[in-house]
Amino acid sequence: MGKTRRGIIPYAKMLAENGYRIYSTRHTAEELSEVGIESTILYKVREKKSPNILDYITSGRIKLVINIPSHEEDAESRLVLRDEYVIRRRAAEFGIPVVTNLELAQALVRSLISYNRNAGPLTPAGHEGPPTGSQRSDPSATSHIAKLRSGPSRIPVTALAEG
Repeated sequence: MGKTRRGIIPYAKMLAENGYRIYSTRHTAEELSEVGIESTILYKVREKKSPNILDYITSGRIKLVINIPSHEEDAESRLVLRDEYVIRRRAAEFGIPVVTNLELAQALVRSLISYNRNAGPLTPAGHEGPPTGSQRSDPSATSHIAKLRSGPSRIPVTALAEG
């Protein structure tokens, strides 16, 4: 297991434990599974099979890409680098945020988890529960939070890192 995967696995676990869906290629999925993290397996770009990551990006199923470029020099790694480039490029074309730095990915995951914990649970209708604390005294706070949380409470994440 590469250094990047070792660094991202605890954060993938945090995402999974907090209701985020994780998509990965076979080898990454195997490593995630070894530590109890469930992910949906997608084919690599070069495998020319479906479903692959590009299918999920273009259909809007993926809302965030965590794709840390590998830095190996062998022939297989060059193929991986090409796939990684295509993934990042396609995500950018579709306006999907792309994280390419391990430390930034770790900080972002901590922020997402913290935000979802502080925003409070959603009711089945997708609206915030009763206002609490400062929200009671500021009626605009509740509507502002409802706007922020009006979509799905969790976003799908692809945790593709190295090969």
